[in-house]
Amino acid sequence: MTYLYLLKYPPNEKELCQMEMRALFDLTPIADHFFSERMIPAGRSVYIKYRLEIIEAADSFASLDAKIKKGAYRFEKFKMLYLPIKGEELHYQDWLQQIRQLADTLDGSFDLHAPKQYLGMTYTKGKWYFGKVDVDNQSWSRFQDKPNTYSMSLSARDARILVNLAVREDFSKTLVDPCCGVGTIVLDGLGQGLDIEGYEIKKNIAYRARQNLVHYDFERDRIKPMDMHLVTKHYDVALLDIPYGYYAPITHDEQLALLQGCHRMADELVLVTMVRMDAELTSVGYTIVDHASVIKMKFQRHVYLARRK
Repeated sequence: MTYLYLLKYPPNEKELCQMEMRALFDLTPIADHFFSERMIPAGRSVYIKYRLEIIEAADSFASLDAKIKKGAYRFEKFKMLYLPIKGEELHYQDWLQQIRQLADTLDGSFDLHAPKQYLGMTYTKGKWYFGKVDVDNQSWSRFQDKPNTYSMSLSARDARILVNLAVREDFSKTLVDPCCGVGTIVLDGLGQGLDIEGYEIKKNIAYRARQNLVHYDFERDRIKPMDMHLVTKHYDVALLDIPYGYYAPITHDEQLALLQGCHRMADELVLVTMVRMDAELTSVGYTIVDHASVIKMKFQRHVYLARRK
């Protein structure tokens, strides 16, 4: 089965989007859409808007309609969508008439207000496509309204990206956030059914993080009030949003110690930092697998995927 993925991302996050697509699909999209035989739900990534499961493809709309008619496809309570490809958008009246025609060709029933499934049509590079559409359900957003947060913590959206970079296609991996703060990354990992734990050295913050877990019916002990340097358990991947001294001073040596601690705890590292740390990662024994930079307002963030040498 072949799928067409349509992406959405702000211009300043293009590098990060491409990095996530490399992790999930082993490819770097050069446009806002791409084809893949790998099936990943649209809601898993903040950057995937639609996934079209291609049922029929043709060189013309008339041929596509004929193929659908011949296939005698039946769908109940469906809604037909037009999926525009950037730079190849069809005129409004044209695509509206075409999706109506395809809807009439199909057997079954349609429901515009409470559909049970979505079907879609699109056009790109001289080809017309029809299939089932998986729409982004923003499953990550359920953790946006957690009871406890603070201004400089990662957003639920950011956490989903980092967890995807860590897991890729292997949901059996064990994950750890060794400086978990209020638990944003841990929440997303648990929400995806992953084996993830967190540690937070400040007891008052760890308490708030545990409250967040309980709020979403997760086990509070997934986060422990503990110094990461005392942890003896081993994990597959560590995810670290490295402290950078916004609330409390932190030295470069202390940051380096955190990287060394992650290197001891896990085989791989997903790192978020305000400055480039290529040399530091290499010095503690990592090989940099991938990197992206994101500029947000006055801040620049660097995201690394690194592996132990």
